[in-house]
Amino acid sequence: MTTYESALTVDFGEGGFWNGKQPFRVRLETGPLADLIRATENAHRVYELLLLDRPGDVWDYVWVVLEAAPQSVADRVARARQRVQPKGTDSIHPWPDDRLPFKVFDSLFYWAWDDTEPEDGAWLNHRDSALMRALSQQALSIVRAAQSRLEWNDHLLRHVVSRVKSGGHSHCYLDRDAARNKSREMAPNDAQHTPGFYKKLSDLLRDADFASIAYRAAGDYRVLRMLATEQRRRANLTGHDAGGALHLSALVNNKVSNEAWDSEIWFFEEGLAHGDLFIEGGGLGSGNIKALVELHHRVPGKFILSWRDEGSINGFTAEAGEGWVLYTKQSPDTRRMALQTIQDRRRSKLGAVLSFTDSGSTLFDHDKTVVVVGSKV
Repeated sequence: MTTYESALTVDFGEGGFWNGKQPFRVRLETGPLADLIRATENAHRVYELLLLDRPGDVWDYVWVVLEAAPQSVADRVARARQRVQPKGTDSIHPWPDDRLPFKVFDSLFYWAWDDTEPEDGAWLNHRDSALMRALSQQALSIVRAAQSRLEWNDHLLRHVVSRVKSGGHSHCYLDRDAARNKSREMAPNDAQHTPGFYKKLSDLLRDADFASIAYRAAGDYRVLRMLATEQRRRANLTGHDAGGALHLSALVNNKVSNEAWDSEIWFFEEGLAHGDLFIEGGGLGSGNIKALVELHHRVPGKFILSWRDEGSINGFTAEAGEGWVLYTKQSPDTRRMALQTIQDRRRSKLGAVLSFTDSGSTLFDHDKTVVVVGSKV
């Protein structure tokens, strides 16, 4: 089992801090660093993790737990917490009750030559000790191992890491603080479906005849990641850009960052593009799929995957499993028709490069084609 966290207890003993013998003991924990690494495994905050390349970078991801302290130190900590207390009685403090960020704690101490307080000297002399350097080096080794593991993961994460290392990722052109903040946007939400639903979706995504997928729901991060990962797999396989390899559209409340993933998901505020596979995840309170198909004639090209039983739908057969119902079109569109549908709706970069007026056939830029010129063929 991989361990991401490390801790160090620093005990300064009982010194003559202000009045009498007062203990001074803190514990340094790398919990925020472990949280960051776990987030990257879910394709979130990846660029932020890849920014860490020096031992000093890890101090942004360390908590200080004050186990025992002289009153003067406790007072400084209380004032530091008060300064960042959000306004309003119902506001949640950004730090847990028993800890504060390492860099905030470190800033509470200072040298004042002969007037340096004993507690300041105790912390500051320890701050640059070999033990503290060893902690930061150990944390950095955990970071580097986690960075390396990202490249063993799926097509999406490997692509993001590659873009960052080559300097081609869009976040590479931002200053470090802005890049870190961009990386933290659009955090994952909890899984909204059953394991069976995700397994069925995973099986469907390998259907090579899909040219497009449409997704309607409140917005499940895991579903969107699965779609973006399949899009990237096809892009790597075919050499097309992401949107040309697989057209993805979504009508959701909870979006993801195309910029962070270098993906191309078309997010709609109303309506939705055509999908050879239509995924209904629920949560928007919109009309059911049966009405969409039978009354509004928005007919997917091949499949409908729904989180619930939509009843019988004209032109489709149905099968059900754990938390899913799959509707299969009785006369599915061919891949050629699917590509043409996308082009006609002008929802994609998939473009026709040659059309034959006599036969009505169309040649797309990704087709492998032999053109024979001559009077007789």
